[in-house]
Amino acid sequence: MPRMTARTFPSKKSRVATLVVGFVLLAGAGRAQGTMATIPVRGVVVNSATGQPIARALVDAGFDATLTDGEGRFELRLAESYAQITVRRPGFSEKQEDTTHRIRVSAQMPEMQFSLPPAASLTGHVTLSTGDEAAGIHFTAYRRQVVDGHARWMPNGMAETNSEGGFQFNGIEAPALYVVCNMEVNDHFAAPAPGATLFGYPSACFPGGSDFLSAAQMTISPGQQKDLEIVLIRQRLYPVSIAAPNPPPGQGVQIEIYDRAGRPSSSPARWDAKRGMVDLELPNGSYSLELRSWGKQPAFGRLDFRVANAPVTGMSLPLAPVHPIEVEILKEFTSLSGQEMGDRMGLLELGRGASVNLSVLPRDSLIDGPMGTGLNHPEGAPSGVFQMEGIRPGRYLVRIDSWDGYASSITSGSTDLARDPLIVGAGGTAAPIEITLRNDWGQIACDLRGTNANAASGTEMGAVFLYAIPQFPSAAHMPQMTLGNMGEYTWPRIPPGTYRVAAFDKAQEMNLDDGKEMARWNSLGQTVKVNPGGTATVQLDVIKSAGENP
Repeated sequence: MPRMTARTFPSKKSRVATLVVGFVLLAGAGRAQGTMATIPVRGVVVNSATGQPIARALVDAGFDATLTDGEGRFELRLAESYAQITVRRPGFSEKQEDTTHRIRVSAQMPEMQFSLPPAASLTGHVTLSTGDEAAGIHFTAYRRQVVDGHARWMPNGMAETNSEGGFQFNGIEAPALYVVCNMEVNDHFAAPAPGATLFGYPSACFPGGSDFLSAAQMTISPGQQKDLEIVLIRQRLYPVSIAAPNPPPGQGVQIEIYDRAGRPSSSPARWDAKRGMVDLELPNGSYSLELRSWGKQPAFGRLDFRVANAPVTGMSLPLAPVHPIEVEILKEFTSLSGQEMGDRMGLLELGRGASVNLSVLPRDSLIDGPMGTGLNHPEGAPSGVFQMEGIRPGRYLVRIDSWDGYASSITSGSTDLARDPLIVGAGGTAAPIEITLRNDWGQIACDLRGTNANAASGTEMGAVFLYAIPQFPSAAHMPQMTLGNMGEYTWPRIPPGTYRVAAFDKAQEMNLDDGKEMARWNSLGQTVKVNPGGTATVQLDVIKSAGENP
């Protein structure tokens, strides 16, 4: 029989004593932390547009936070060090670059002044030509943005009219260019009776346009309250019937209608599988119809057509099989790559996973943003051979990221994709893409003058935004870097080539498609040549800006 060991339990009195001692120790630790030497940080928060103080703004430094008083003043107590302070107030900008401040805290600090840009707003009032109530109409605000060096129009919010026809977009980003468009409003919701005459309020864009391309562009500044007066005209809708004779059997069909700028239409479209027809009703205008069928046999078709005071009939849109685009990745490495090192350690299966990410940006549309594409390794294919699927016909700007190396070349047949767009034909056909990767990166040693390396007490230390603008065709994303408290910095993993390097105190948007704008950018900073495996050296003054292009 196993020997039993006696266990001794503390008495209730001793357990209580132990708990009391524990609380005393914790309380002592709390007092020690609470009595840590702190320095008063005082200041004021003001409206950047008017200079007026902002009351009840939240000033948050993490370890201490407070609300400003009626005169916009605040006081925090912070340890001597570097501190990041966030300032927020409803009705003002919420962008990080406007709300976040980094300062050096030390004795005898001067008072700080933080400014907040007021948020802009966009309101509108809708009147229908029939005099009916204009409630429940949806609007989208599109903002012009530079995405990866190319100007695009991106949705920046939706709003719906109330019973009085009013709508409002609050807190929109500014300064920026905007266009506002409404969604279609039709008199019918179900399939119309044969021969019925239909009406509705077509989509239009404002100010002053019947569609996106003809609309004017509104410049909205920080704090501006922009108002639109919109009149929607009731128009006749004409029946459109387009045959799609060969959809893959057993697969559904996805229908999409676009205007001539590439903006999707919300007009209801109906697929009649028995007839092999697409039916819908549209007002006068130019459109594109796209049909997709997903499944074991992906298929795609696109048809451009125009409605001009009459029904559209007798048109056919055959669907073509969508074929994947072959992508071959060649490696000309001077040292062992990260993927190869992982493979030798048994962490990766070399050749099965692509070491690159591809993204494509449609060049024939103003509205679509970049689309990421996956690379699949077909079973039985040689190492380094992949397939890119799901790319519909059109012209595309190709961008490449790689964690193993940089793209020294990227071609599709005889097309240099670093310079010209990828052409995808009917059925997704395109010449195979060949990517050559190298890993003899260079680097840029930056001496940033006028930065925060020796910031004085109470100095606000803003971020530094570095840009290396390639002076050669490149399919890589433009090298960019955001730095904090740094006077000297070595910028690694730069593909060899000639660059114009510049540093700013605000983030910048650079439109590579605008030659005049790029000439201004290329007049700033310093030109350097990065050699394979080499280090280029630059000395840069941080360019002060108001956040807008120079």
